[in-house]
Amino acid sequence: MTLAVQGDKGSKDGFVYGVVAGYDYAMGQGSVGVELEADGSTVKESDGTVALKAGRDLYAGVRAAYAVNPQVSVYAKGGYTNARLHLDYGNTGYGFNNGGFRLGGGVEVAVSQPIVARVEYRYSDYGHTYIEGQNTGISVRRHQVVAALVTRF
Repeated sequence: MTLAVQGDKGSKDGFVYGVVAGYDYAMGQGSVGVELEADGSTVKESDGTVALKAGRDLYAGVRAAYAVNPQVSVYAKGGYTNARLHLDYGNTGYGFNNGGFRLGGGVEVAVSQPIVARVEYRYSDYGHTYIEGQNTGISVRRHQVVAALVTRF
């Protein structure tokens, strides 16, 4: 997650955890499908005055995959994402949702039926943060690399 406050940029590393569900429609060596995802994050950013903590993130999107061989597929994805964030400023805390878009791609490798290992890069842009109609000067973007085990059924 990247936090930009009044022209300054910050970046923090953390872990993401969650669940994903989807449906793929096979078309020859490829497939197209939909994905729904809900996850959380351990990322927190602070500049001493303002602290921003990532909460839950909901995603709905489409995915297109191509089987390079029977065990390996590459894919691209894109869709809508909505993050819950918590902002602390002084003694005041605000919880709010920011919606935006996600683009990504990755590789899946069959481990043993029905388990698939997935490595994915994703970029999410949640736009500017407004509280009570006022632009806070905070924009939130995420660059994530996610490794996951997926069960297909």
